[in-house]
Amino acid sequence: MPKHAAKVIKKRLVWLFPAVVLLVITWACLLPPEDFPSDSWFSRIPHADKLVHFLFYAGFCLSFRWALYIHGRDTVPWRALVFLFAAAYGGGIEWLQGEFFRRGCSLADEAANALGALAGTALFPSRLLGIVRRTLFGTTEP
Repeated sequence: MPKHAAKVIKKRLVWLFPAVVLLVITWACLLPPEDFPSDSWFSRIPHADKLVHFLFYAGFCLSFRWALYIHGRDTVPWRALVFLFAAAYGGGIEWLQGEFFRRGCSLADEAANALGALAGTALFPSRLLGIVRRTLFGTTEP
C-alpha cells in the first residue's frame, strides 16, 4: 500500500474512536437498571454514577477533539460545537431514560454529562497530541 494511502486510512479511522465511545455511552446509559450489579464495590461509592457520567462525556469530547486535531480542524468554533453536541446528547439520553427506559431522568446526571463535556473539551492536551500525531503520521501538519 502506498505511504499516502496508509496516511489517508489512518486519518479516516480516527473518526471511529469517538463513534465507538458514543455507542458505548448510549448502550450503557440505556441499559435497564437491573442489568447493573448492585453489590459491587463501585456501587457502594456515593454518587459513583455521576463520576461515570463525567468520565463518559469527558472521554467522548477528548476523542472527538483528537480526531479534529488530527484533521487540522481543532478550532474554537469546532470546540464549541463538540461541547454543545455532547451536552445536548447527554440531555437527550437523560430524557430517553425517563420516558422510555425504566430509568429516571436526572438533572444531576445531565450536569455531570455537561461538566464532563466541558472538561473534555477545555482540557484537551494539544502539545501531547502533537507527539501522538508525529508518531502516527510522521508530521505535525494536518
